[in-house]
Amino acid sequence: MTPVQYWQNFELGTELDIACGFLYDGLRNFRDMHDFREEADIFPVLYNLAVGLERLLKVAVVLLEFEDGMDGKVFEESLISHNHGELMRRVKAKAAVNLSGCHNEFLSLLAKFYKSHRYDRYQASTVDELGKDKAALVVYLGKHLGLDTTDDGFFTYLRNSERIRGFVGKVLRHIVTQLYTIIREAAGKKGLYTHELRNGGKAAKLLLEEDFSFASDDTVWKEVFLFVLNTRRRNRHKAFLKGIAPLDLDIAHLPDFLAVLRGEVQSDVTEQVESALEELDPDVRRERQRMLSLIGAPNVYFD
Repeated sequence: MTPVQYWQNFELGTELDIACGFLYDGLRNFRDMHDFREEADIFPVLYNLAVGLERLLKVAVVLLEFEDGMDGKVFEESLISHNHGELMRRVKAKAAVNLSGCHNEFLSLLAKFYKSHRYDRYQASTVDELGKDKAALVVYLGKHLGLDTTDDGFFTYLRNSERIRGFVGKVLRHIVTQLYTIIREAAGKKGLYTHELRNGGKAAKLLLEEDFSFASDDTVWKEVFLFVLNTRRRNRHKAFLKGIAPLDLDIAHLPDFLAVLRGEVQSDVTEQVESALEELDPDVRRERQRMLSLIGAPNVYFD
C-alpha cells in the first residue's frame, strides 16, 4: 500500500468517523432541546452539524479529486474552506447529488453560521444584530413547516417537537446518506475501504441505521420501561429493584420523571431528588448509594 493509499484508506476513514461524531452530537443536542428560546441551546446544534457536514464533504472531495502525482500541498490548501456550498459544488462536479431547495438552504444556513454568526458575540459592533444564528434556524423551520415563529423572548417562542426533529433529521439524512454512498463508491474504485465503519460507533448509527431523529431511541426506552414496570416474569434483578424503597417524590411531576428516563434531567427533578435524599439518615443514604451503583453496572448479575 502506497503512502497515498494508506492516507485515503485509514486517515480518511478516521476522518469519516470524526465527521459523523460531530453530526451525531449535533442531532442528539437537537433531539434533547425543548425549545428555541435560548441561543446557548441552539449554538451547539448548529456548530456540531456545521463542522460534521464540512468534514464529511471534504472526505468526499479528497476521494473524488485527489490522484497520484498531484501537489499535496496545493490540494490541501484548496480544502481550507468553511463554505459548505462550494464543497458541495466540488462533489457534484464529480458525482451525482440530488438536492432540493430545502437542502441547499440548510447548507447555506450552516455555512453562514460557521463563517460569521458564531463570532458575532465577540464583536461590539454586532450588538444590535445578536441572535442571527437562532433567527436563521427559526426562520428556516417556519418557512418549510409553516410554523408560527413569533418570539418575544419571554413567554412566546417556538417549541421543539417530533415534527421539527423529524424534518431536520430527514433533511440531513438526505444529504449525508448521499455523501456516504459517494464516499463508498469512490473508495471502491480505488480499491480502498475508507467507508468501513466500526461497530457500535456514532457513524454506524447514522449511516447504517439512518436514524437521524433518534425516534428509535425513544421507542426503545419506552418499551424497556414498560417491560420492567409490567412484566410478571420472576427475576432476581427485578426483585432487587423492588427491594429498594422509593423516595418520597411528588407524583404530580411524573411527566418530568419520565423525561429523565429519556435523558432529560431537569433542574426541578434534581432538586426534588436531592432534597429527599438529604432527609435520609447518612448511613441509610450511603447504603442506598451503594445499592444504586449496582443498577445497570456491567458484569453484575443477580441470577
